[in-house]
Amino acid sequence: MKKQPALSWWSIRKLTHGLALLLATVMPLAQAATTPEEVEEDQSLQSTLVTPHCPWGKNYQGGKVKALFIVEPGRYGGDWVMPGIRLREPVELIQRFDIEGDAFFYHPTSKFLGVEIGEQRARRLLENQYDVYVLANVSLKTLPAEMQFKIMEKVARGAGLLTVGKKADDFMVAKRQLAELPAWLNDAIPNVSADKKPGVPFEAYNLGKGRGVFVNYYTLALSAHDSFSREGLREYDYQMMRLGRALHWAAQREGRVAIKPLKTSMVDGVPCVDVAFTTAGDALDVQIAAEWHRCADDWRASAKPVRYKLSADNSTVTFACPTTVPAGKDNLPQVQAGRYLLGLIVRSKQGVEAYGAINVTVESPVGLAGLALDKTWTEAGGNVKATATLRGDTIPAGSVLRWEVLDTWGRILFQREAALTAPEPACVFTTSESCSIEMRFRATMGVNGRDLDCAEAIFTVPKRNRNQFNFLQWDTPEGIIGWYGWKQLRQAGQGLCLLSGFGKSQRQALLAASDIPLVPYSTRILDPKDENGYMKVGNKTVCWNDEEKIMEHVNTVVTNQTAFRQQGVFCYSLGDEGVTAGCCVHPECIKAYQKYLERQYGSIARLNDSWGEKYASFAEVALLDPKDNMESQAVAAGKFARWYDRQAFARWNLMNLSGRFVKAYKELDPLAVTGFEGTGGFGDDINNIISINTFYSPYPSIGDDILRSIADRSLIRANWMGYSKTGDALSDAAWRMVMKEMDSIWYWMWSGAGSYRGYLTPTLDFYDCTADLTREMKPVREGLGDLLMKLKPRHSRIAIYYSVPSAITGSFENGTSFLKPKQAHDFTAQFIYDLGLDFRYLTPESLRKGELNLDEFTVLLLPMTQALGADDVKAIRNFALNGGTVIADVRPGLYDDHGKPVPAGLLDDLFGVKRVNRDPATIADLDCAYGTISEVKIDGGIVAAGATAAMTAGDKPVLLSNKVGKGKAILLNFQCNQQVVDKGQDGIYRRFLDELLASCGVGAPFRVRQPDGTPLSFTEARVWDNGDSQILGVWWQMRCAWFNPKSGTLADPPRKAKITLPEKMYVYDLRAGKNLGRVQDFTTTIRQGRANFFLIQPYPIRGLDVKVTPGQPGDVTTAKISASMPPDAAARVAVLVEVTDPQGAKPDWGRRVLILENGRGEVSYPVAFNTEPGKWTVTAKELFSGKQDRASWRVK
Repeated sequence: MKKQPALSWWSIRKLTHGLALLLATVMPLAQAATTPEEVEEDQSLQSTLVTPHCPWGKNYQGGKVKALFIVEPGRYGGDWVMPGIRLREPVELIQRFDIEGDAFFYHPTSKFLGVEIGEQRARRLLENQYDVYVLANVSLKTLPAEMQFKIMEKVARGAGLLTVGKKADDFMVAKRQLAELPAWLNDAIPNVSADKKPGVPFEAYNLGKGRGVFVNYYTLALSAHDSFSREGLREYDYQMMRLGRALHWAAQREGRVAIKPLKTSMVDGVPCVDVAFTTAGDALDVQIAAEWHRCADDWRASAKPVRYKLSADNSTVTFACPTTVPAGKDNLPQVQAGRYLLGLIVRSKQGVEAYGAINVTVESPVGLAGLALDKTWTEAGGNVKATATLRGDTIPAGSVLRWEVLDTWGRILFQREAALTAPEPACVFTTSESCSIEMRFRATMGVNGRDLDCAEAIFTVPKRNRNQFNFLQWDTPEGIIGWYGWKQLRQAGQGLCLLSGFGKSQRQALLAASDIPLVPYSTRILDPKDENGYMKVGNKTVCWNDEEKIMEHVNTVVTNQTAFRQQGVFCYSLGDEGVTAGCCVHPECIKAYQKYLERQYGSIARLNDSWGEKYASFAEVALLDPKDNMESQAVAAGKFARWYDRQAFARWNLMNLSGRFVKAYKELDPLAVTGFEGTGGFGDDINNIISINTFYSPYPSIGDDILRSIADRSLIRANWMGYSKTGDALSDAAWRMVMKEMDSIWYWMWSGAGSYRGYLTPTLDFYDCTADLTREMKPVREGLGDLLMKLKPRHSRIAIYYSVPSAITGSFENGTSFLKPKQAHDFTAQFIYDLGLDFRYLTPESLRKGELNLDEFTVLLLPMTQALGADDVKAIRNFALNGGTVIADVRPGLYDDHGKPVPAGLLDDLFGVKRVNRDPATIADLDCAYGTISEVKIDGGIVAAGATAAMTAGDKPVLLSNKVGKGKAILLNFQCNQQVVDKGQDGIYRRFLDELLASCGVGAPFRVRQPDGTPLSFTEARVWDNGDSQILGVWWQMRCAWFNPKSGTLADPPRKAKITLPEKMYVYDLRAGKNLGRVQDFTTTIRQGRANFFLIQPYPIRGLDVKVTPGQPGDVTTAKISASMPPDAAARVAVLVEVTDPQGAKPDWGRRVLILENGRGEVSYPVAFNTEPGKWTVTAKELFSGKQDRASWRVK
């Protein structure tokens, strides 16, 4: 071998000269992680996740290799470091070889994970001595100059350099490249399906006293990257084997034994490989293990280990593929045609001496040229026809074709075999709800009792996972080992994935194989304007009311989701963090506005009266200033109704656009559910949103309470979470969604991004906090979520009024001196919750439907309700006249439902007051029976006119009560806010409100208080009616921000709560896993951020009974499950059903949540043709009591 030029100290210094200040001159863009401990954990190679693997180099005779992995992360949002699956690859390598590894992330633009902290850590690591430096898709020259110097200095002195994907081209130059690859890098190095070109992917270099290897293929980190395929997953072991060879050679630890394939031949129809084994030293006693592996279907066969004494001379061993098929006389192969890999491991007493693999292709003169499907997807119940194409001149006598259909778990759900006579045989399979998303149609040609050839084709059966409680992840692990990411996520109950749908969608092989339905993030609705004030969509001027242009945009967005639709879409997202209102000054938008106003007012005279204008027709209506799109000048001019109508139109206009998408998606997918998420809340026209959108998931706010009050239970709704780093804060966010009656929990995101952490660590393990969250959500996964979705909460006969006019008119006149409407609602809702009470929001739409009635409500609350329509005023008045109580805080009914001021308050007579001015709020202390609340806001513009003032603050009347027909109206005439909590006066207000509401006759089904009877602050209790039983949830909320909290993410110490029932009942404590017996009251421990749930009913849970009717292959096995309950019991029962196979494993497909109706229910499972023989068991466990039963059967 020709000696290569040495890599000198001078050449390293020359390279880095002038770059020493590089790091200091580049401002890192990624956010910093919070602590050094987090930065360390996020780059640690420690992992408890063990994936299937071959221990190629474990117990290696050359000893352990110390390696530093420098890994390029992905990027998120352009600037943030996103680890993805990349750090998992060094872990996969370490699982297979004796490697002691460290790692750090480095991106040429975003720099270090953890920014300064990450950089400091990287510098510390580079002070260590390593045997080899592995650059995983990192270009050496992009590293800071001094880091390059440190690495190459050590390489020049004898360390190894392994670069994967990106060559260190300043050093790996032609004059240092070995003309011929050494045997260790050349022989028994197989190709895999992910390789884009044949041949060994290595280049070898002498770098001073060190060695360098460049692995030349496209990668994300270490392995040749490709989209997910089962074949790629099966071959991943061999990718790691190749990298182990490269790493050992670079570290100068190549083995003492050489493996050289000589030839492959067919002997009596059996593939045989002659392999030469040599050793350069003394003779060596070895044992050679060989495994044949078929790439197409994971068939494996191991031969008996070969014992041999190796020497410097060639020692040739022939490895024949094991087969039980006797040799035939038809000159056809005895094993199935296709690609094989022959894996070899040579061991001596000192350990592994060598390892390698050899590509083997088995060919047959006749067989299957391919398999074509008449469709690549079908809804459940549809047919798929497969047609096989034969190759070869003559079909051998006795040939048969076996048709099979496999689901994603490898179960053969369909099987048929027939004599092969036709040149293009075909078969039809009828799909069902039992199908997974990914299904595989397989045709196998058999001759004389052996499988000769096989062809396979994939189709999908869309699955949507609706009508069940779901957990969703934003984005997906990628590539081949993304499979293990989804196995972890599925273990945590994650069953949906939101994925970008910008641009034309592509088949998501990994998600289909993982049986995960999609939520395409198909667009994002924003409201930018061009220079003319016209709306823009992307870079184009597209007004939402320009019919041709907007429909072109809508249809493009929708058509782009076609591939996703074919896999199964839970719901189609129109984006997050968008607008909930939008309009412009485009002529078509102005026309739409004029028509909207005509529908609202009916006549131009009514509009003129409201606006104070003199338009002759609606066609004349224009903005005060064409440059003032949202009529902001109208407020200053006192034209409140003009301003309000523009805001209301913008809200309507947004939903008009959304409706276009809803309709278009229905045309693409008749079962489509469409809406937006992470958008909107208080102040939005929620009635209109949910009348058009078929799903709506706002960010957490009081809007969730409005939504749960007015939406049909079928409306898909959730919040986003994942922005905290403690189990307490994460659990709090998740339980909030359960308590707020949502049907799914959406997590941002599976991987970390910037300083945010993902659900999984960069090594695909769980963080302590996400492991905690996973445990915390176990009862939700095991039936609580599904059960609550079928139940209706029972409130405390309290209604709260919400309307868009009142929500957005808080800034009119002197309204800004009072609480903002949202603040008033937040405050009111929280203190009602603190009293253990619950409420339901009503809107103008609710009132029009007659939902404000005494059958359901006793009290109506009007927090900062300044604007009311005539119909609402009438409904409120009738409610009081008929016996209800109406309670308002300040300024009720100063404006109509278009924001037009009215001289006297629309409800002044109801409250028995007279308005004398509209002055700003007066600040005064309020003395009540329980103490003083300082600095409350008082409306000094009213005087009693029939009402009785029970209290005063300063000289202003507060707590005015007026008898109205059979009911009464109470005007508090004051507001207090978060300051009462900050000043420690919240207890005073709670006691005041408690007495007030109790005097009105409201109360909770169960009393939830502290043991001394005082309210539980910041605690929410909710009761769901379940036939003749009830479910009580109690949640003590965390006080930290839901998004990116800076503090308060650790729970306060637990506290006690006493729960009192109206009579003795049987109580089951879900969190404690206890039957509390038949009691009327009990004391429990509540933890902040962690909800407690109790089943309360008049009879005990005595047990379950499971009976199984086993089915034959191709049929179903049915488990009938019943609960021991009184004959007339009406409660639904949540049961977790699991299947256990003969090996004791619980397959994913066997796990179901079943809600028993009238104490009865059943589940059915298809019986696969390849079901493992032995004892199978179905176990059913009741959610609250833990009572369970099981039934078993044997498969022969």
